[in-house]
Amino acid sequence: MENQNSTVNFRLLFVTQVVDHEDPVLGFVIRWIKEFVSQGAKLTVFARKLKPQDLPVSVIGLDLGQPKIRRILKLWYHSIKHRRDYDVVLVHMTPEILVLGWPIWALLGKRVYLWYMHRSVTWWLKAALWMSRKAFTGSDLSLRVDTPKKVVVGHGIDTEQFKPLDVQRQPEVLWISRIQPRKRLEDSLNFMSEFRRQNPDVSWTMRIIGSAQDHEDYLADMQREAGRLGIADRIKFEGPMEHDVLPDVFAKAAAFISTSQTGSLDKVVLESLACGTPVLAKGEEYAGLQGVVSLADQLSAFSSLRTWLLDPKTDQAAQEGIIKQHNLRRLITRLVQEMK
Repeated sequence: MENQNSTVNFRLLFVTQVVDHEDPVLGFVIRWIKEFVSQGAKLTVFARKLKPQDLPVSVIGLDLGQPKIRRILKLWYHSIKHRRDYDVVLVHMTPEILVLGWPIWALLGKRVYLWYMHRSVTWWLKAALWMSRKAFTGSDLSLRVDTPKKVVVGHGIDTEQFKPLDVQRQPEVLWISRIQPRKRLEDSLNFMSEFRRQNPDVSWTMRIIGSAQDHEDYLADMQREAGRLGIADRIKFEGPMEHDVLPDVFAKAAAFISTSQTGSLDKVVLESLACGTPVLAKGEEYAGLQGVVSLADQLSAFSSLRTWLLDPKTDQAAQEGIIKQHNLRRLITRLVQEMK
């Protein structure tokens, strides 16, 4: 197969945070790993939390553990121990790990690359950019540093998993993310409150899905806010869900709302679109995406949401746009080409 030929003899050390298909935020990482393998790459994976049973049998996996100093010592030791198993290092979303591992990898003559998607620009990131050959990101706004090393490659959505299903859509609005202040859940609640005031004849439910770990006070504030706004009867706080169950959740919903302004393309927005579920979103990073209506134009947003709730349908153009621009197989093929 042509994709496999592109990765023959490609030996990669993939350093990430979590390898656990049940993780509600990083469960998608296992699909990146499987796609590298399906395209013929030889893979070694280091993570601070790793479930070996989730890995394909051909993959070497190491759990680096939680205590930071011990984790770095294990990173150095196993980078040397497994030096004959990889030629290239890709560090996923943790520039500080790249900086701390780089001296060993440089001494071993390994090529080092970074994947990064966040508006935050730290000293660790600037140092990691200096040390890496290239820095991959999903959109131009997802890596806010002007550097010739930046390579915009799109996101990696598994469109074989996230796709429309043969199920009846319900008048549901989804909000899925970590529940924390920077995700601006209160803005979504305020929008839905005003929508209800202007559209009293429209029936709807809003499902809020995500972990509030370390932000329990904020969750309690949001529950009180729903009551204050008079929409508590329409809101369901459901807690975190395994990433693998989300395709069914998306496929049954009429719409998705995101008021987060992290400055980067939110993967969950793209997963919604891949399932044919239209999106209301803030942020210039979503401009040009099929199936997205900007919350900046409130009248248009209210009108679109009313249409979607009264007659929930699959947005085929939204799905096709994600397949074309943010498909996982296309992403992994591009990454391999850029790192060879």
